[in-house]
Amino acid sequence: MSELSQAQKDRLIGDLHAVSGVRNATVAETPTTVEVKVSLQEEAAISQVVQTIVQSRARILTLRKVEPTLEDVFVELRV
Repeated sequence: MSELSQAQKDRLIGDLHAVSGVRNATVAETPTTVEVKVSLQEEAAISQVVQTIVQSRARILTLRKVEPTLEDVFVELRV
């Protein structure tokens, strides 16, 4: 999936937010891919996140876990 209509983006974001354990989800297009970033409350939610993305007919090219930095945590607590 290298291109998404706004309706597809909105649907995917809505579907991801509906997954138990998902704190936040964003979709951004690059020139060659669509990046989906998901913040989880619990790691166990990752399997349902993957299933949701695959059900949207997307193909996952890369999956990686990124731990929040101290600055990320501080900013999140202040907001």
